[in-house]
Amino acid sequence: MILKYSVIELNKGLEKIMGYIEGMKKHRELLLDIREHEKTSGENSENLISKAQEILISHLQPDNKIFEYSSVIINLYGLLENYIENLMKEYLDYLSGCIPKYNNLPDAIKSNHYELSANLINNLSLPKYKDKITKEFIINNLYSCGNCKGLKEYKINNDAFTQHTYNFKEQSINEFFKSVGLANITSLMKGNKVFKEYLESEGIELENAFHILNDLAERRNRISHGSEENDILDLDELYRYSKFIKEFTNSLNTVLIEQALPFIIRTGDNIVKIGNPIARITDKIIGLEINNVKLSQGDTILFEKPEGKFGFGVVQSIQINNEEYGEIDPKGEEYQVGVCFDSKVKDTYTLYSFV
Repeated sequence: MILKYSVIELNKGLEKIMGYIEGMKKHRELLLDIREHEKTSGENSENLISKAQEILISHLQPDNKIFEYSSVIINLYGLLENYIENLMKEYLDYLSGCIPKYNNLPDAIKSNHYELSANLINNLSLPKYKDKITKEFIINNLYSCGNCKGLKEYKINNDAFTQHTYNFKEQSINEFFKSVGLANITSLMKGNKVFKEYLESEGIELENAFHILNDLAERRNRISHGSEENDILDLDELYRYSKFIKEFTNSLNTVLIEQALPFIIRTGDNIVKIGNPIARITDKIIGLEINNVKLSQGDTILFEKPEGKFGFGVVQSIQINNEEYGEIDPKGEEYQVGVCFDSKVKDTYTLYSFV
């Protein structure tokens, strides 16, 4: 998977938050069960029930509920912010790792690189940069870009593109990614099939697609400034917010990959053209004729579509004459194989593989 590290780290954090919320819900359910049991239990279990109930009730006092709510909101937003900043760095690293010439990078990256690097030099006294990045390091990277001869010897100042002073909401996320040429990224996300299906399953109208995102940022801002919060979310809502962030970030990851593909396919030096499918068996299974590229289960294959759009799919299985293989390495020989992807593919697509 392309751009996988940021989303993997985010999902680890989300699992912890969602597991914590589930644990709190079980506490509440246990208290209800104890109260029901207390009505029918004998005297022998009264002391045990009383102690357990006392502990649970003390944990569910209003002050504790507010603390739990605040902790989840702060941590959930923190995960989101870290993910977006890390995703930006990973996106820049990925492009520079695929494209040998600095001049072939998206125009927005080149036009913003010097100004943002100058801003970064001015901000080196901030705790997040102090003793980690030096002025000499930034200048050397700029020099490498200006003198690139096409051998991937240039280095982008990734941290220059992650500078911001705003909370991440719909519009500020658009502004953030605009600096690398990805304008109106949230509009592109609304066209993502998986994200749209999630919104429909939750009963969220497309026009309100990012209400939870915006509300999370507002709540985090109020908490961090010490404002009194009367409208706290219950555990079910906190879980729903966590689930939204997971779906939102997975969609954002996919959109960034799709936006990177034209540059990777046209100017990258680490892909090889497989060709066009010789047959479409189902909407996810095609026949391929390969003789120049190794194909393995789990490989990410890039799609160039005839209408000028791009996509990708992950190989789920490979078959030759109904026999399944984990890997096919032609080594100059020609093979006709059936390939199943995790996404839809057409026989009009041109396919590329990483080398």
